[in-house]
Amino acid sequence: MSINNNGAVVGWGVNGAGKTKGFLYNGATYADILPTGWSSAYAYDINDNGAVVGSGYDGAGIKKGFIATPDNDGDGVGDSSDNCPGVPNPLQRNNDGDLYGNLCDNCPSVANDDQADNDNDGLGDACDNDDDNDGVADVSDNCQFVSNSSQVDFDGDGQGDACDGDDDGDGVDDNFDQCPGTAANVIVDFTGCSCAQLVDMAVPCSAAWNSHGDYVSEVAKAVRACLLTEDEKGQIIAERAQRGCGKKEKIRGLAAP
Repeated sequence: MSINNNGAVVGWGVNGAGKTKGFLYNGATYADILPTGWSSAYAYDINDNGAVVGSGYDGAGIKKGFIATPDNDGDGVGDSSDNCPGVPNPLQRNNDGDLYGNLCDNCPSVANDDQADNDNDGLGDACDNDDDNDGVADVSDNCQFVSNSSQVDFDGDGQGDACDGDDDGDGVDDNFDQCPGTAANVIVDFTGCSCAQLVDMAVPCSAAWNSHGDYVSEVAKAVRACLLTEDEKGQIIAERAQRGCGKKEKIRGLAAP
């Protein structure tokens, strides 16, 4: 007996009819090895591709050697050279010249050795015009391999939110962004939050308003307390100046203790 590096075993034995046959055991099933018309066969060795070397006696009683290769689909072409080892295709037609014959190729007219099929629709990505099967053609899809029929793209960078690792384009990955949805071109800190998001200024017009000087003073205190940078201070004050809610405004969360 002999065993290859894949665990396949070959050997020989005598069957109930008194014939000596070679056998192949692949770890799950046994298969006889007896060339057509031969009276007996002995299997000596098997390589890692499954080719079996042996000898025996043909129908005329002449001793001969043989090399047998597995043929799981029974099409007469050994598995090691069959371009569709699981599908009978004795003609071995292969229009695109890749590794797969027409009968088992998910793109029989387009070479695609990897047989990638992102949406598992049986049509390879190389010849599928909608790889994620979301109804949006690949040429127009802002997430070619992720289904997103809505095509939402918050930051307008051409990459849909479904496959964009930074939906608001602020430079902070969505997995760590504590303020998703920050407006474009707004300065943010390492958490992905802008000054306006970190400091609550969304007070109603009916609130009690302090003077503008008090407002600026409170922002300055936040800078001295290392809660804001000078750049952030300037941005907050500038944002306040652009707001249209009265002449006086109140900022919460920055009052002196």
